Amino acid sequence: MQQSLFLNFLAASALAAGTVFAQGSADNPRLVDDEVWKTEPWEGCYMPGDYIWVKPHADYVGSNKLEVVWLTKQRGSGWVDWSQDGWATTNRAWTAKYGMRDFNEYIHKIAVTGFDETKPVAWRAVSMKVIQTATGFTRYEGEPYYEWTQRGEWSKLATRRQTYESGAVIYREEGVVNPLRPAKGKASIVLFNDVHHGLYVTYTNFVKHAGENVALGVLNGDIIDHCRSEEDIVKYVGAAMSYVGRELHCAMRYVRGNHECSHAESRHLADYVGLQDGQFYGAVDFGPARLVFLDTGSGACDDNDMAGYLAEEAEWLKREVQSEAWKKAKHRVVIAHIPPVRQGKGKVIKNTNLGCSLYEILKGRDVTAMLGAHEHWPQKILPNEFVDFPVFIGGAPSIKGSTIMRCDMDDESIRIRIFDYQGVTIHEWRFPDSPCKATTPAPFTANTNHYWYGAHRYRINQVKTAPRAPDFILLGDSIFHYWDNKENQPSWQKLFSGEG
Repeated sequence: MQQSLFLNFLAASALAAGTVFAQGSADNPRLVDDEVWKTEPWEGCYMPGDYIWVKPHADYVGSNKLEVVWLTKQRGSGWVDWSQDGWATTNRAWTAKYGMRDFNEYIHKIAVTGFDETKPVAWRAVSMKVIQTATGFTRYEGEPYYEWTQRGEWSKLATRRQTYESGAVIYREEGVVNPLRPAKGKASIVLFNDVHHGLYVTYTNFVKHAGENVALGVLNGDIIDHCRSEEDIVKYVGAAMSYVGRELHCAMRYVRGNHECSHAESRHLADYVGLQDGQFYGAVDFGPARLVFLDTGSGACDDNDMAGYLAEEAEWLKREVQSEAWKKAKHRVVIAHIPPVRQGKGKVIKNTNLGCSLYEILKGRDVTAMLGAHEHWPQKILPNEFVDFPVFIGGAPSIKGSTIMRCDMDDESIRIRIFDYQGVTIHEWRFPDSPCKATTPAPFTANTNHYWYGAHRYRINQVKTAPRAPDFILLGDSIFHYWDNKENQPSWQKLFSGEG
């Protein structure tokens, strides 16, 4: 009791002094100085000076389940209204524990269920700021102050309040999620990865290359360098989720990377994103596919129990690959931060990170493709001696080195593309509805000291830095090389330019 009274006094003193709780609870208040938020906003999604601190994003946390997440600078109530018929009818969702609705929170996480995944979901996140509480009564911003009568009752309360006619200020933010199971079984995902504390320009540059009709946006780990403070999580995770979701009108999913497992504040990362059954890993039906999100964690050290956690995840994964949902899916796509393999000098190298033991469970399970990150340069790795499915890895973390990955699926096929910072397609692959069964790539055997190796690299760089992607590439011997010479230009113009 004494501890509770002291913490309540601490909270009241902090608010009176102009300092706000960024997030906290009665037993663990965490204070953040307002001055640290005086920085460039994330295109209106990160608003350190407003009551709604980070605008809402809708996270896909289970088949037919979204969780709308947003933050407020002071305690308040929250709920979500949603509709699929142009607001002709409205459904309302809220969070309740032990029979009581949440009303005094900084972080608002509201589950939306029961919708038709073949149609868009329009939603409105609503907040009211709590400015006073007393036994059996809550006063919100904008409401008049009522005196306590001698009878021990609040006056003029007989008619209050589900219509909020009492003058309470309502803060509302709206959004929409594209169909998660569009017509004809088509569904599209875009993935960002390894931004590493990158500013919002990373996302504003890439969302314009994402394309249309995106159903799911994934932040595939190492979005921040380290969870050193609440500011790291709020600004670089929460605001990024909000921005991508609102710009692309898609649901979001957060996949944890190894960097998000470091520093003390990493223990609170789960508070700020939607989770499936309380875990960073999970599986959902998505269009014609079964998506499996793995948490590959980080290395074991004295301040974590990563080995124990991954063992629990492994038991879940064993059940998943035996499930009917896995077996009946047209495609089975695995998304995780650390991939099972990477390209080395002329060979495929098996990753030995602690979480990579999960991939042993996937052998022989007809995985269509794995979408990864972590290695900081884009790669395509065909099935090999270590894995029997193709692996695709996004680039990072500089602007010019970053990529966005898009995966389009229908009942018959799957298409994966990786775009560079200019929107140029640098890799593209298509598969039938069964796993790719290519042979192991031949090792790299070129003599890097030979003149032709330098010429080869020069041509590759020409393609990568071209203003637009070439329509076709000619592969040949010296006759092609010497078309660069001035005296040979007439034959090129005559035979290939279309001007001859």
